[in-house]
Amino acid sequence: MNYNTAMRIPAQTLIPALFVSLLAGCSSIPVSQDYAPTTDFSALKTYHWDPELIKRENSTKDNNPLLNTRIHNAVDRKLATMGYRLSKDNNADFTVSYQTETRQRLTSDGPSSNISVGFGSFGNFGAIGLGTGSHVRDEDEATLIIDILSSNDHKLLWRGSSTRYVYARKDPAELTKTINEHVDAILNQFPPQKKTTLK
Repeated sequence: MNYNTAMRIPAQTLIPALFVSLLAGCSSIPVSQDYAPTTDFSALKTYHWDPELIKRENSTKDNNPLLNTRIHNAVDRKLATMGYRLSKDNNADFTVSYQTETRQRLTSDGPSSNISVGFGSFGNFGAIGLGTGSHVRDEDEATLIIDILSSNDHKLLWRGSSTRYVYARKDPAELTKTINEHVDAILNQFPPQKKTTLK
């Protein structure tokens, strides 16, 4: 029997633990960015990590400190090569934060039949859409988001992200390499290059 109806129910975030098993190495990483166009990015020289992020990392259920450390190290390494300096106090020009999101899709060749599971991050809720059909296959998608915020008022100045379909990968060295590649690809967009206006 084939059911074409679907229902949506809330699903609690699985966040970094799931991200660890899903994020895969890739040679061409799709990235995107958005930013506040009035920001003077040339004035940004020093940074510190978002205290709220650190608090969530230390208190969130199912948190994965090994993944957190890999992402922190990758960001610190990349920003250092770009000339930015990590401040040991709160007197920094900007604040760095990040999010990880995963989305699992089970698709079917049957008409109007699919299952998709959406996950948020750090305690947010996603949604599950359910359907049935034949020849079901799963496709997993992982997203890493890096935010640059104003240290004064915590206003978002820049956001970069990478997203791609992934498969299970458990080797620690390979996972570290993959995270470094994603962080490099994201931060290669920073600071944004302002477009010149043609006269």
